[in-house]
Amino acid sequence: MKKEYIKNLEKALNEYNVENKKEILKKYNKRYDFGLESGLSEEKVEEMLGDPIEIAKKLAKVDEIIFIENKNYEININLSSEDISFVPSNDDGIHVEFEDLDINNYEVIKDDYNLKIEGKKTNYFGKKINGLIKIEIPKGLRIKKCEINSVLSDIDIFEINSDDLIIHTNVGDINIKTIQGEQIKINTVSGDVFINSIKGKNIKFETISGDYTIDSLISDELTASSVSGNIIINSAYVSKVNSNAISGDIIINGEKTGFSMKNSIKGTFNKIKKAFKNEKN
Repeated sequence: MKKEYIKNLEKALNEYNVENKKEILKKYNKRYDFGLESGLSEEKVEEMLGDPIEIAKKLAKVDEIIFIENKNYEININLSSEDISFVPSNDDGIHVEFEDLDINNYEVIKDDYNLKIEGKKTNYFGKKINGLIKIEIPKGLRIKKCEINSVLSDIDIFEINSDDLIIHTNVGDINIKTIQGEQIKINTVSGDVFINSIKGKNIKFETISGDYTIDSLISDELTASSVSGNIIINSAYVSKVNSNAISGDIIINGEKTGFSMKNSIKGTFNKIKKAFKNEKN
């Protein structure tokens, strides 16, 4: 339907921050009407106009985005329970600050192409370490790889642009304003994840019992799996979705999606119940 098509186009233009949105929507409104007046069906008109996401990508010139730097820079962080925060830097450099922590308890390697932070003392079964590791990154900096592994850490990210991004935490929560990359994987056991905006070619979410809430997602392919946690994506533009859940729900754009073991068992039980009832009658 025209109304739905134009609405999806407007959402896509907003997601990709395309300029002159009013003029573009007006133009596509006219093209849609012209197609209908020519005797074409709505399906044929929309096929000729093209997919709203692809239109927005082309108009935004996504592939031509220039970042501040494009180094082969890698960030590797392995911690037990210290909190981690990624914030914008005031200059072109990457800086690390340890707040309420003894820097001697950490191995820190930092040069022009590598940042590595690793705790020397493990605290996997002990009390949470109260302290913060703050990492300042230039806004818009594109890095090659970023991998964060923790057990009890809360992770707060303002912005990360990384070709390969991996985040794993057991209990801690993850709060992200915006992340972008080629390959993005976020894995949690019981921690909750909140993401304002995420864009990636291939995005993978894995959770045992933690809940995921994502406001906006753009991806060529999304893989979402859960045991008992819920994964809710309010606004998603994705070409391919692979999803499965045991007892949790995976909800994309307001609709449940993918294989659900809970629903499968319920469906099988209802079939058996119906068959038994028919046989009895």
